[in-house]
Amino acid sequence: MVTPPGADVQSVAVLWSLDDGASWTLEASGLPNLGSYDWLVPTTELERARFAVVLVESADATSDVVNGVLGVSPAFAIRGLVGVGEDARPAFRLEEPSPNPWRGGILTARFALAIPSPATLELLDMAGRRIASREVEALGVGRHAVDLSEARGLAPGLYFLRLKQGASTSVRRLAVLQ
Repeated sequence: MVTPPGADVQSVAVLWSLDDGASWTLEASGLPNLGSYDWLVPTTELERARFAVVLVESADATSDVVNGVLGVSPAFAIRGLVGVGEDARPAFRLEEPSPNPWRGGILTARFALAIPSPATLELLDMAGRRIASREVEALGVGRHAVDLSEARGLAPGLYFLRLKQGASTSVRRLAVLQ
């Protein structure tokens, strides 16, 4: 999937269909156009699933303006899970916040917790001062997405998003534009 020449892409959105494209569910929006996306596969068996990536040229607090479809997968089947044991755990991980740069609106932090212990998601300024903090261990082991849009009052500049759990720490940069 290639971004059309001359397109002013603020973000892309990912959608999925479990009925061969008859209806679509928004999986995520405001994503940077990085060329990959991790999707948690439903645990139900399906015969005609599809995945789509759409180009979003502008957005406000109430809607996205979709300029075009970058790509739709062919129909595929989802069968029962194979090779995943009861002890399988995701790796501790913090993804780049999206969208990045952020111009207001929805700001999403995606991360995975590997163990059931205290974990904190923090927003730091360039000097390392904590601007905001949220305890996230109650979400449990697994992949999560948290809306950080309450940070709308931030001054333009560079910030850091930090996830801490035990001895593990992951940091991502966030650019805030007006």
